[in-house]
Amino acid sequence: MVYGSEHNNHHTSLAVHYLKRIVPAIAISIALVACSNNNPTGQPPAGAAMPVSVIEVQPTSVPISAESVAQTEGAKEVEIRPRVGGILIKRLYEEGSPVVAGQPMFLIDPVPYQNALAQAKAQLTQQKARYQQTQREENRLQGLLATQSISQREYDNAVSDNEIASAALQQAEVRVRDAELNLSYSTVTAPVAGVSGHFQFSEGALVTANNSLLTTIVQVSQIWVRFSLSNNELVRFGGHLTEQNVQQVTLILPDGTEYQQKGQLNFAASRIDPLLGTQMLRATFENADQRLLPGQFVRVRVTTGERNGVFVIPQTAVITSDLGRFVYIVNEKNEATVRPVVADNWIGANWVILEGLKAGDKVITNNIIKLRPSAPVSPQETVTAPIQALKAVPAETPKPIPAVPSEVAPEVAPKDTPEVTPTKQTEIAATPAPEIIPTPPPEIAPTKLAEQTESAAKAQITQDYEAYVNRPKRKFIGSHTKEPQFVNYVKDWRLKMEQLEKLHYPELVKQGKLSGTVQFTLGIRSDGSLESIEINRSSGNKALDEEAIRFAKLAGQNGFAPFPAKIRQDVDILHITRTLAFKEPPNK
Repeated sequence: MVYGSEHNNHHTSLAVHYLKRIVPAIAISIALVACSNNNPTGQPPAGAAMPVSVIEVQPTSVPISAESVAQTEGAKEVEIRPRVGGILIKRLYEEGSPVVAGQPMFLIDPVPYQNALAQAKAQLTQQKARYQQTQREENRLQGLLATQSISQREYDNAVSDNEIASAALQQAEVRVRDAELNLSYSTVTAPVAGVSGHFQFSEGALVTANNSLLTTIVQVSQIWVRFSLSNNELVRFGGHLTEQNVQQVTLILPDGTEYQQKGQLNFAASRIDPLLGTQMLRATFENADQRLLPGQFVRVRVTTGERNGVFVIPQTAVITSDLGRFVYIVNEKNEATVRPVVADNWIGANWVILEGLKAGDKVITNNIIKLRPSAPVSPQETVTAPIQALKAVPAETPKPIPAVPSEVAPEVAPKDTPEVTPTKQTEIAATPAPEIIPTPPPEIAPTKLAEQTESAAKAQITQDYEAYVNRPKRKFIGSHTKEPQFVNYVKDWRLKMEQLEKLHYPELVKQGKLSGTVQFTLGIRSDGSLESIEINRSSGNKALDEEAIRFAKLAGQNGFAPFPAKIRQDVDILHITRTLAFKEPPNK
């Protein structure tokens, strides 16, 4: 819903114009009803019960859980870089194959390092000879000093020369060890066991020490899954998550199936990201068959326990309005009554209801749009599969009315109006339009009823205008806004939407189910909950619009980050517009 400017005179003229048009129409409709025993509307005749399907709810237990988009990564991801430079002579492994720790993977030209080792060994031999000479000289002068044949200075010089030669010998030994080490580095080995990656250089290329990335090794026998949960989701769990209060982590694959192995939380951030309002989490899963690969977008469901005494009802039975959510209940008089409810999250295609229902309540699951409070209904019990029951035709629905002339087909009463007969419909169609309202009806005094309707219409217009004036403060922006106040928040929002799109869209594109462009707008409340979804324009097929709405609901179900203080002080509801474009597959 898009609101324009707030000029009082403009809205007053609109209200008067609307009143002038709607009141005569209401008066004519009342006159038609007063003059005819037939019911050309879609509602049952007065006093007739609307056939509806119901489910009798009973309290049950549901897991306390939340879902989030996640991405896989290897338990260890190691970059293989050479520790010496040179010409890459040969690759010694098969790309993508498993390798073990210490397995040779690359051979760098070893000749320069062999020569350096030979030179270091020659210098070591030279230093050994020098050391032996100085040691002999020290021993010889020591005997001469005892007979006073030489001075003390000459002997001290000999001792110093010997110590210098000893230090030079140690340096030569270290240079030999360095040369041997560099020569060993010319054969690049795997530091850990895992699955090898793509070869980044061709044989004969020049690589530099500690810089050139040759390939990667990823350990996938255990896979890590990294994800985040917003503040709204953490509140559902009663606070931040730790390894101790998470019972189970379930991984949901891109095709919607659950991964057979359950995971365990192995990391939980000790703080909330101040920019995104989320807690970073990581879980580990066994992956012996290597079904999961690093970099995949998946979903995870975190379970911390069970919630007892709740009710599960179909999504179609829950109506959402500005005042909250409510359902229709069948009372003892077989009348539809409104019952406000407090909903938690979805489980499959059902809502989890926390408050508002009690055991034995009969919740209406179809014909919701036709119901009004206190309207008589004809309930039917739904024993199994309530979602399937919504798609079935109720057993007590009357048979279809036989066909009538095409010019009156749009006026035929719906199937759930058994009192209307084909003969009467034909008679109405055969009667000329000017004679439908004969002269006597004005004596029935429809004018008084019209005046009452006009008064009610004025009151409704006044109420609607007051609601408009006091509406929440809204802000409309695009997903790539440059406004400083919203840039960081929208960046997080866009990242979450892109993750969902990458997770779900590509397969549908390959199947040719998605093509064209769709632009939609999401309304987000200050607490991060989803307020509205609006398809602005679309050049694609119906599946594209449906998928866009489904993704928006998935994102809203997970919850967006609450507004930062600088946004919350000026905006109650933030509308963000996003455009998606897909091309038809080449084979189409």
